[in-house]
Parts: sequence; C-alpha cells; structure tokens
Amino acid sequence: MAQKTLLQPSDARILIVEDVPVNQVVLRAQLENRGYHAETVSNGAEAVALLRREKFDLVLMDVQMPVMSGIEATLLIRNELRLDHNALPVIAITAHALPAELRQCLEAGMDDTLKKPVLTDALYGKLDEWLGMVDDPFMFTASEAAQAQDADQAALLDERQLGDFIDFIGPDMASDVRNAFVEDCQAKLSLFREQHALPHGELLALSAMAGNLGLNRLTGVCKALMDQIKSGQLHDPDTAISMLEADLCASLAAFERFMAKAQSAS
Repeated sequence: MAQKTLLQPSDARILIVEDVPVNQVVLRAQLENRGYHAETVSNGAEAVALLRREKFDLVLMDVQMPVMSGIEATLLIRNELRLDHNALPVIAITAHALPAELRQCLEAGMDDTLKKPVLTDALYGKLDEWLGMVDDPFMFTASEAAQAQDADQAALLDERQLGDFIDFIGPDMASDVRNAFVEDCQAKLSLFREQHALPHGELLALSAMAGNLGLNRLTGVCKALMDQIKSGQLHDPDTAISMLEADLCASLAAFERFMAKAQSAS
C-alpha cells in the first residue's frame, strides 16, 4: 500500500456507494460522527458519474447493486477515469467473505474489503489504514460507540447494540433510520408476495439492514433462507414467505417498541 498524505478526518471526502437506504444512513452516521465529509449515491453508475465531476479521497463500494454493480463501477474508475489506487482507494463492502468474490473485487481494482454489517471499529480501522489519519485527541473514538459483536442469534433484538447505535447517531438521525427501515421492509414484503419468490439480493439487503440494527433473529432467518435457496432446498417459497413475514413483523414490533421507549426517555 502506498503512503498517503496524513489527513485529519475533517479534510477527507468519502463517497458511499450503497443501494439500501438504511445502510446509507448507518454508514453516513458512522463517518460524520468522526468528522468525515460523506456523500451518498445508490449505484455504481451514479458513483462513476459523480467521480467524473468531483474529487474524493476514498470510496466505500457495495458490491451487489442494481443498475451497475460495484465490480463494474470499479473497473470504470480504474480503466476509464484513470484513478489509480494512490489517487482513490476503493474499499468493497460485502455480505460475503467467499474467496471467489474477494478475488473478483481485487481483480477489478478494489483495495480492501469490509464485511456487512459494517462495525464501527472495523470501519475506522480501514479508514485509518488507507487515509493515514492523524489522531485527534478530541475525535469521537470507535470504542465509545462499539456495537455488540457477539449477539445471541436466538434473540429477537439486541437492545444493547440498538441502544448504542441510537446514542451514536443521535435521536434525529435515528428517526430517519426508523422511517427508512420500516418503509423498506414493507416494500420488500410486498415484492415477495407479488413475485411468490425470495430474490437473493433482496434477502441479502434485508439481512444487512437487520444486522446493523441488532435484529439478530431476522438476520439469521434471512441467512438460513439464502442457504436453502443456494442449495436448492427451498421447495415452497410461499410458506417460506409467510414464515419470514411472521419473523419480520415480530422484529419490527420489537424495533418499534424500543424506538418509542428511547424517544420517550430522551
């Protein structure tokens, strides 16, 4: 890795390329709470278009997106825009840690990877590594807002993780996250019912959102369904959709109760 000019977070511009609204809000909150300047786009095509016009110091690039994937976008960034690794590090954000996908990311010109859900400590560590950050004694530290990493998968909601997350982003942004999450969940349920199917990309996005918010049982259900789809063992999609809907409704109810309690406490 080439040495970069030392920066303060307030001097760095970071581009978030992510199609799921809740994940956009989470990443932006993590960055802005440390003092970074962040911009958000929803797919690779929008990222390439913005990078033609504006300069950024680093890109956080989701891998699987509609319109244009992170792989395609990175190939254009490296080959068409001629932005090399020194000029613009690209960190892949992926729900998978499979060797084949990681190899594909690196071959496309990405520099590093982060696994979803993106934990604050891991994110800050990668940014420090690639941007050569100068320690600021007044900077908000990752440990002060660390999310619970060893959540009980059997639990419906990890209240500690969600509580820390709300404290971290603040009540106003927490309200935005709540609205985006509920709206996206409703849209996904409608899509599942209409298609009588569980598209892998939608399950992946739902799993990542739930993981960010401490909804561990919902995350586990989504991952189990994806495993069944991958192995060809999901023979009754409608029954699976009904079971997922029950878990999703229970998770949303627990999420709403916690958010209401947190709002009244503030």
